[in-house]
Amino acid sequence: MVGVLDIDWLLEPRFTRLLDNLAASPGAFGAVRFFGALSSGEKENVFPGSSGTVWRSSDAPIDFSVTMRALEALVTRRLVPFVGLTFFPSAVSPKPIQPPPSFDNWQTLVQAFLDQSVQRFGAAEVGRWWLEVWNEPNMPPFWGGSFDQYLDLYRATSDVVQRSGYTIRIGGPVVAYMPDEGAMLVERFLDFLHREPTVKCDFISLHRKGIWTNQEAQPDLQRSVAAARRTAQAALRIDADRFRGMPIINNEADMKVAFNTPYEPRMTEQFPSWLMAQTIAYDQLNAEFSAAGFRFWAASDNANQQLIQEPFDGRRSIMTRLDGPDDLVKVPVYGFYELLRLLQRSHGSVRNYPQSDLYHLTTTSPEAVAAVLPCIRAIPRLIRPDGRFSSCCATCHGSASISHGSASMTGFRTAMPRQDAPCRCALSIRT
Repeated sequence: MVGVLDIDWLLEPRFTRLLDNLAASPGAFGAVRFFGALSSGEKENVFPGSSGTVWRSSDAPIDFSVTMRALEALVTRRLVPFVGLTFFPSAVSPKPIQPPPSFDNWQTLVQAFLDQSVQRFGAAEVGRWWLEVWNEPNMPPFWGGSFDQYLDLYRATSDVVQRSGYTIRIGGPVVAYMPDEGAMLVERFLDFLHREPTVKCDFISLHRKGIWTNQEAQPDLQRSVAAARRTAQAALRIDADRFRGMPIINNEADMKVAFNTPYEPRMTEQFPSWLMAQTIAYDQLNAEFSAAGFRFWAASDNANQQLIQEPFDGRRSIMTRLDGPDDLVKVPVYGFYELLRLLQRSHGSVRNYPQSDLYHLTTTSPEAVAAVLPCIRAIPRLIRPDGRFSSCCATCHGSASISHGSASMTGFRTAMPRQDAPCRCALSIRT
């Protein structure tokens, strides 16, 4: 799964080219997450500032024409929509992030969205989608109310989804898992579901990045792993029966916050290695909590073409622009998704090596064996006056190697080792 800030962008030519690339890699990309389905009509770059054109006033008709066209762009390419049920149009609230005194119009809006989606795409197709109630209700740029008001919004959304009669998958609380409050807010949400068993919830979502605050100087994968593990432990403690088998999704598991701020590792082998190591670490959690049936997923909101200002500028996207906004080329992180296509159905071993940033996953099927070994060690790249690297080869800076059948492939290596010094990685793959 990849993410885009605003649904309106999906209809732009540069995003059409991006979606065509995603569709051309079946098995690599399964879903696209986005905001603004309920307030489409005006493009947003970073934060919601517009109420859109869906429903301007209570006496006006609800117009989901832009939203439906964008959803069609995904569905026709066999990409599953991961729909953020956001933001408030003017008929619901004067401000797109300010919760209204009553959620009656919100329920009317959600019902209309479900009806039109089913009418256009069919109940079976809509049943495949993921509907996430809001985004980061503990962050002022996205939510102007309290967390209790968010729980009221979630309850109102659950009510209308269940009354609709459709088979719909919804979840939350999609909190920004900040070091000082993330765990507490997730547990409040789980306790809310425990106390109100009729409220519908099909998955738990959160955002734990490698860096969330200024105090977190370097990306640390274990922060994401710890957040997912603690969520599972809390679910078992609060209501093991209710939460058994629940997907736990970190759908903004990026290296660092601020997707619109240039960050050089997004353009190198470090970002794909980060995502692959995280995939393996979450697979370890699948094994750790297999008795409870939890499924752990991690994803990145890294398809934001609207942010790119110049080629390879370090803003978060899996493709960058060259001569023009519609002339796109893949950056190294795209290779992470391509490697996923080579992994097989059965996972033989999942581990990271003690006191190491090397991760290992072996997968098998009757047709093939595939093993992947990403390394996310953060060693500075020091360049000598003669232009040679004075550190180890790119494997020590983050790389991923995969062996598939009788072939072996190493991806993301963009730096060559010094010719006068041996590589310290000593990685090898045999089939």
